[in-house]
Amino acid sequence: MKVATTDRGTVLGLAGRNHLSPALREGTPTLVGEGDNAGRVGWADFFEALEGHGLALAWDTDDPSSAAPLPLAQAAPLIPQHGLAAGTERARRFWKAFRGGTAIPPASQGGG
Repeated sequence: MKVATTDRGTVLGLAGRNHLSPALREGTPTLVGEGDNAGRVGWADFFEALEGHGLALAWDTDDPSSAAPLPLAQAAPLIPQHGLAAGTERARRFWKAFRGGTAIPPASQGGG
């Protein structure tokens, strides 16, 4: 599944879990694998270029190394929307567990 984000924390988490580092290639921000040092930069420069060019980071969840910049207009439909329903579900599961009830798995895992 293809997803995208502009959230710095999500980008940092993706990079850390998959041993990817920030780089600029011909001014375009990209994530590179271990041992690929061409164009490597710090995170501040990476995010400045990402935001300055109006880009989001998009990748296939089955292949995180596919992470590549995508114009925001194209990335918008791929950015997960975390609305009130998701937060309400987490709060409901928390309070049930807090009160000593049986743990309820998230709805995406068959919980209710």
